[in-house]
Amino acid sequence: MKKIFIDCGTHLFQGLCEFVEKYNIDSTWECYSFECNPITFELSKDNYKTLTESWGLNITHYNKAVYTENTKLKVHCSKDEWGENSFDYISAGSNVLLNAPDYDSISKAAFNYKDEELLVDSIDFCEFLEERCTKDDFVVIKMDIEGSEFYVLPKIIEKKLFNLIDEISIEFHERFFEPKSKYIKLKNEYLKIFSENGVKILEWK
Repeated sequence: MKKIFIDCGTHLFQGLCEFVEKYNIDSTWECYSFECNPITFELSKDNYKTLTESWGLNITHYNKAVYTENTKLKVHCSKDEWGENSFDYISAGSNVLLNAPDYDSISKAAFNYKDEELLVDSIDFCEFLEERCTKDDFVVIKMDIEGSEFYVLPKIIEKKLFNLIDEISIEFHERFFEPKSKYIKLKNEYLKIFSENGVKILEWK
């Protein structure tokens, strides 16, 4: 049995650090991290070095978007600013949504996207799970993919890959879609389906 942690929407590894503490993740775990924003990915390299060399973690880090197919997608990158240290990079978040949101009701701020067009490779997340995980592995997923969970989760459900996931923590972004009531209903349906199929599923903030 392998222990596997999959970080979907890594940013600068802030969430990964939280899960390292929660699950006592060490060098015996296989860790896979995905960050779609190529600018943030470049900025994360010092933190990656700290986590792999000083902390001894086994992390494979991809500049790819978690999605439903292997293709190329446009990344809507926010104009971000540095915080006080390398793990504290202030960001409104980047996304690969077909219709990028203009405003985030949680942060109560408008998105300020970069003007240049950036393309990034995406992965078929279901294919990735099937290639890397077995039903005997202990698999933990953190998913913070700025709305793309509404693309990815239905495909996991459709393919019935519940036996490849033990625990999943998701930040839902129903606020990025209209009508919001529809996406709140979808979120609750996803939570129910995963739970009923033996997956411990939590909302993560």
